[in-house]
Amino acid sequence: MNKQKILLATGEILQTERKKQKIKQIDLAKKIGCSTSGLSKIETGTVEMKYCTFIEICENLKLDPSKVLKQAVEMSPTSLKCFKKIESMLPDKNSKIDLNTLIDFNTL
Repeated sequence: MNKQKILLATGEILQTERKKQKIKQIDLAKKIGCSTSGLSKIETGTVEMKYCTFIEICENLKLDPSKVLKQAVEMSPTSLKCFKKIESMLPDKNSKIDLNTLIDFNTL
């Protein structure tokens, strides 16, 4: 299991869900007692987050932490690259693709 892959995938999942719920990064950061730059580093997978921070983020986003981790483990680096590329090509910047669809596609 690649630690960096897990951090990147977990951050991507959390960021995608936060944006899907139209929650600003600064608002979530305040709720979990973290700086905006700290949350940004979590969402980009550049830092390891504490377990308690992960749980707080999941609670605020109404996510099941075990499902988030399962998704993160199942996502391959290729899937993440494809996800980013596809999202960048969407005509409406508010449009998002469903990570579950990407994971299902990756496991075919």
